[in-house]
Amino acid sequence: MPQDQQAPKRAVIYARTSQDSEDAGLKVSIEEQLEACRNICKSQGYQIIGEFYDRNRSGRTYPTGSSFINQDPIFEQYFQEHIQSAKCRSRDGLGEIFKRLDQVDVIVVRDETRLMRPLLNSFLETLVWQTLATHNIIVHSVSEGIISPSNHEQQMISRLKANTKDKDVLTRIRDCKASLDRRRNSGDLYYSPFMYGFCSADHQQVKPIEHELKIVRRIFDMYLAGTPIWSIARVLNTEAVKTKTGRGYWSSQSIRAILSWIAHSDHQINSYGDALYSCIRECEKPADGPRSPPLFSNLMCATKIKTERRRSQLRSR
Repeated sequence: MPQDQQAPKRAVIYARTSQDSEDAGLKVSIEEQLEACRNICKSQGYQIIGEFYDRNRSGRTYPTGSSFINQDPIFEQYFQEHIQSAKCRSRDGLGEIFKRLDQVDVIVVRDETRLMRPLLNSFLETLVWQTLATHNIIVHSVSEGIISPSNHEQQMISRLKANTKDKDVLTRIRDCKASLDRRRNSGDLYYSPFMYGFCSADHQQVKPIEHELKIVRRIFDMYLAGTPIWSIARVLNTEAVKTKTGRGYWSSQSIRAILSWIAHSDHQINSYGDALYSCIRECEKPADGPRSPPLFSNLMCATKIKTERRRSQLRSR
C-alpha cells in the first residue's frame, strides 16, 4: 500500500460512569461520552471497530479477567470499604477491550479518568499502561489529546492532573456534605419538598395542603384501627383518591412512606441520627404567641408503637 494510503487506525471507544462519589458534579452520561468519542474518530479518520462501556463502575476497579484483581491489597481494602458488591468488583466493558488488544491501534475516551482512576500504590495504573505499551496502543482523550503509554513524562503529567481533579472532587463533596449537615442540624429543609400533604413555601419551608392532609389523617386513623397497609391503598384506589402527581395508583410502599415520614410530627432526623424539632412547616401564629401544635405527633407515636409491636410478634414466630 502506498505511503499516502495507509489503512486507518482501528479504534475502540470506551465510556464509563461511576456509582460512587468520584464523579460528583462531573458526571457525563454514557451516551454523551460515546457521541463525543465518535466525533473524534470521525475527525481523525479512525475506523471504529467496537464501542464498549461500563455503567456505574468505579474507575479504580480492574478490567474483568485480570489476575491482579485478587492480588492488589490496596484495591481490596478500597473494595471492602466502598464497593462491597461482587458484581461491581471489575469492569466487563474494559475487559472486553483487553481481550481484543491485538486488533486495536487506539482507545478513544472522553477523558483519561474514564479509563481509570487508580488508587495510590495500586497495581491498576501499571497494569493498564504496560499492557497498552506492549501492544503499541495509544489512548486518545477527547479533552486531553493523545496519550502514549510508552511516554513516561506524559504519563506523569497526566497522573498529576488526575490527582488534582480527584482532590477537587473530594473537596467539593466534603463542602456540600458539611453544608447539608448544617441545614439538617438547624432544622432547615434539606430535601425535596415534593411530599403528600405539603408544597414548597419560601425560606426552605413547606406549607400544608389541607385536602391532602385530610387524606393523611385518614391513613393514620385506618392504620391505627387495624386496617392493613395494602387494604388502605386499595380503599384509596377504589375511591379514586388522587396521588401527589395525580397519576398512578396508591401502593403499600406509598402508604408506608406517609406513615413513617417524621416531618408529620414537625421533627426531622439530623446528621447524628437523632430526631430534632423542625422549622420546615410554615405556620401562621401571633408575633408573641406559641407555635401551632404539630400536625400528627400523637398519631405518629401510636403508629410507631404499633409497628414495633407488630415486628416483635413476627420475630417471635
